[in-house]
Amino acid sequence: MDSSNKVMGKAAMWTWDEVPEATKCQIKAYLTDPDTRVYIKYNNDMGADLWLYSVVVEGAQDFWLDAFPTANEAVDYIRRHHLKVAKEAGLGNAWDDYLSDEAKMLARVLSECIAAKRKDAEIYPPQYAIFRALALTPPEAVRVVIVGQDPYHGRGEANGLAFSVNHGIKIPPSLRNIFKELHSDLGCGIPQSGDLTPWAERGVLLLNTALTVESGKPGSHSKLGWQMFVRDVLDVCVRLPQPVVFVLWGNYARSFTEELPIAESPNKVYICSSHPSPFSAMRGSGDTPAFMGSCPFSETNRLLSHMGAEPIDWSLI
Repeated sequence: MDSSNKVMGKAAMWTWDEVPEATKCQIKAYLTDPDTRVYIKYNNDMGADLWLYSVVVEGAQDFWLDAFPTANEAVDYIRRHHLKVAKEAGLGNAWDDYLSDEAKMLARVLSECIAAKRKDAEIYPPQYAIFRALALTPPEAVRVVIVGQDPYHGRGEANGLAFSVNHGIKIPPSLRNIFKELHSDLGCGIPQSGDLTPWAERGVLLLNTALTVESGKPGSHSKLGWQMFVRDVLDVCVRLPQPVVFVLWGNYARSFTEELPIAESPNKVYICSSHPSPFSAMRGSGDTPAFMGSCPFSETNRLLSHMGAEPIDWSLI
């Protein structure tokens, strides 16, 4: 333990008393053993986006913090120094048996960070719904993965599932196009509700790459660290024993998953198109077809059947 009581980082070196009060208040802790607490948080109080890591011996007054420019570096540091992951870390659902210790720890830290941020900002979805996609679609049930970007940023819209909104909320333009293509592709009726919970319950993992967003600020949590956690989830999906189809709509979804060995993995395939947003739904590019007319639902079912899996019931009414 550094007896100089310094807060050390690549961007700053402060004494503990000099750390902004907001930073002190937001740092979250959990026990790794009876004598040690580990803290890791996202912070921009120092004029840069940093992840803070610290260890404090119970009863001692000296604190040692190290700042890292990315969550990945902070987690790697903790792993290299053999600190145990808190026993209580995890999502509390079936994914806990599949995710890495680092991912579970990061999920807990991010969740606690979001809870603290709610004191000063309106954040969606509600705290209880952050990991709803994973709760509704356990690993053994996953047959399809649809990759989104971040939750809808209007009040009452986001419900923890990519592209989905709560019942009674006006259906967003992208989702309207999804329903139009669903009707054109399979003849399914166009629902009045934008709640995609039935899909999630039937094995469609509707996963955004950022699981929270600040009201009225799309992409506001895109650098918070969720991507590292979501990549671990997607890596699990690639390694699942059952057939899985990855549905990648838009350039972002394709670029986010480009390092996943989907094509090289047994019974794993992907389909892609432009994004269903009105700005791109009618426009393809190169080998990537336009979303409208791409028949993603029937193609997904064809691929699942070809791999020996049951097709998805896409109907919502």
